[in-house]
Amino acid sequence: EHGARGARGVVLDPDTGDVLALAAYPAFDPNRFNKATDELRRNSVISLASEPGSVMKPFTAAALLEQGLYRPGETVDCERGLWKKGARPIHDTHPHGVLTLPEVIEVSSNIGIVKFAQRLQNDDFYRVLVGLGFGRRTGIDLPAESAGVLTKPDQWKVVDHDSIAFGHSLSVTTLQLAVAMSTIANGGFRVTPRVGLSWELPDGTRQPIPRPAPERAIA
Repeated sequence: EHGARGARGVVLDPDTGDVLALAAYPAFDPNRFNKATDELRRNSVISLASEPGSVMKPFTAAALLEQGLYRPGETVDCERGLWKKGARPIHDTHPHGVLTLPEVIEVSSNIGIVKFAQRLQNDDFYRVLVGLGFGRRTGIDLPAESAGVLTKPDQWKVVDHDSIAFGHSLSVTTLQLAVAMSTIANGGFRVTPRVGLSWELPDGTRQPIPRPAPERAIA
């Protein structure tokens, strides 16, 4: 429908980090490995980082809640779809008026999330995003994982704080997004994703692979 050139997907158990499914398209025939290009052979779910766009908005909301900067019922005016913050216009795909934070997430308002995110200090915003796993490798037991790009706050340009709030000025992998969303689903504990459950030893017995303990990322 949208003419996409490719697709990536991963399904995690949010409580354990176990990878239940992982796929990328276009792919290649493993029986004809030498016919595949380097680009097709790489696991783009973990190695390809790009700007995530609006799927970052729930994590901006998590940062606001973590810092105690939102109370239920508080609203912002979404300016009917166009807001000029200084000389920079911020657009929404559809016009909206006064919305709460959950409503901003529901309709994916760029204006709304930027207005709420103005309450966040750069350092606090960055610390929550790093805690959720952005800007560093997840530690999955697969090779060639990308850490993505999340610059430190002292390197942010004036517009970066706003852009990061709705998923620009940073790059993330599909796996990082899944880990961050799993952290929210898992009560604020970030788990390490893994594919392997155990090693098979020469005598045929299986030795479980140690599971890193979950880390508290948000309250």
